[in-house]
Amino acid sequence: MRKNALRLPLFSFALVLGLSLVASLGCSSKSPQEKILAERARWDVLLLNYLQDDETLEITMSTRLSGPRGSSLQSLTVEFLLEAEGGEALPSIWHSYDLTKVENGGPLDVTVRKPSSGRIAGLGVVSPSLPISAEDQSNLAELQGL
Repeated sequence: MRKNALRLPLFSFALVLGLSLVASLGCSSKSPQEKILAERARWDVLLLNYLQDDETLEITMSTRLSGPRGSSLQSLTVEFLLEAEGGEALPSIWHSYDLTKVENGGPLDVTVRKPSSGRIAGLGVVSPSLPISAEDQSNLAELQGL
């Protein structure tokens, strides 16, 4: 009876040890780039409204920025998509927000002024929570220096 009593704790110990080993091998740590992109996805930028100057074509956008408290990001770069009056896409605009000015995750209303390459009929913002291509990642200020 004593032999059987020892088998159960040894079996349980071996099972827990084996599961721990499998779990630790399956969990890989994220790269700094992956961590930044995951933190970036926790932020939100809303386009409240916009105006375009008839002479200079400069666009003034009213945006609202919000995210998690205690974020490790110092900046957040987002892409604005422009549509011309004929429906064709114009070159997009990138803007980096200074997150050190956003207290407790916001919200914070920010006015952004950017030049445009033509008259626009529509404008939208690409959510930071969406996946971003490797090519577009080169535009992100938060990934510079990695």
